[in-house]
Amino acid sequence: MVALVFRNSHFITIVIMIMAAMLGLLPTDIYAPVLPMLILVFHASHTQIQLSMTVFLIGLSSTQLLAGLLSDYYGRKPIMIIGLLGFILGSVICFYAISIDFLLMGRTIQGIGAGATAVLSRVLLRDLFSGVEIARIGSYVAAFIGLTPAMAPILGGFVQELYGFSAIFILLLLFATALLALILIFLPETNLNQHRRVFLNKSHSSHLTFRHSVSMYQQVLTSKVFWLNVTASACALSTIVVLAIINPYLFFKLFNLSTSQYGVWAAVSMLGMFLGMIVNSVLVTRFSMKSIMGLGMGIITISGLFFNVVYLFSISELGVMVLLTATATLGAAFILPNAVVGAFMPFEKIAGTAGAVYGSLQMLITGLITVFIALLSSYQVSTLGLILIGLGVFPLLLFIHETKRLGE
Repeated sequence: MVALVFRNSHFITIVIMIMAAMLGLLPTDIYAPVLPMLILVFHASHTQIQLSMTVFLIGLSSTQLLAGLLSDYYGRKPIMIIGLLGFILGSVICFYAISIDFLLMGRTIQGIGAGATAVLSRVLLRDLFSGVEIARIGSYVAAFIGLTPAMAPILGGFVQELYGFSAIFILLLLFATALLALILIFLPETNLNQHRRVFLNKSHSSHLTFRHSVSMYQQVLTSKVFWLNVTASACALSTIVVLAIINPYLFFKLFNLSTSQYGVWAAVSMLGMFLGMIVNSVLVTRFSMKSIMGLGMGIITISGLFFNVVYLFSISELGVMVLLTATATLGAAFILPNAVVGAFMPFEKIAGTAGAVYGSLQMLITGLITVFIALLSSYQVSTLGLILIGLGVFPLLLFIHETKRLGE
């Protein structure tokens, strides 16, 4: 079944979608295993090092609003190219960083460039497919993307031990350069509803163009369905990011693992997300996407409860921690692809704008959660458990409330 997706004429475009989406995850997942070590390298505080994750996510969210809107006017391809050039520049700055300030600047630029590219990966999916097909093919695509949090920590850990942490930014630069080459050579323009003529038409004033842009944002932001799906998606993504940030400290503290050893176990635990994406591609053909998302929220909540059980009974077993992490990512996998479909469905002609608002809000909420995490004085298993419970229960209550309101 998976093979059928990649035998069609969209094969290269699907590869580009996967790589573009990975650009929003790879710079955090490949980087996470070296966070504790960077405290010593830059003689920086715990909070400063955590901010190197936060500024990337804020940069990722801040550029998406503009990138999505411009892609509706000018097309997807040129905006993705500009974003990749920015990401490459940020990677170069990070590689040559001699202080924490330079590292934070480079990470911010990386995030800005990645945001302009990653947000359009979802939009390409909306351009090419429709209805349940988006969720089905999106699940296959997401399954490959789900390998990022599984494999990137292994790669990051081994690269750091062999060549130092700076080499991670060379890998990111090479990845972005390869994606740029594929886009330049193979990507057709997928936006068939471009507003370019309206934008450039001299008979229209700049004021009218501004009002038109505001109207497009208003259509998206006043949709309750859109907000429900964005909230669910942000909580699911935050689940993955929280695990990526807190787990290295817990695993090193509880089990005295090396960076490369942590990378291997992080990969094993993230296979829950890969499995979830594959299972989701089957479930969407039999159950409503809202029901599957509710299941995912319940799974995240249950994993959080069991993390607290582990803490209360002082269970110090590596296998248990890995299993609970895999369970949480499984729940997130049931939410992410279906939330995209639910949020984009009403906005066929302004998919770029909808995708921009979606991605920006998703990253902004996730970024704010990482700020909260960075301010914590220490990490405990119970801390992780309580955060996961909140990330599962909050969107679940919103969905239950809206379902009752609509009388479904």
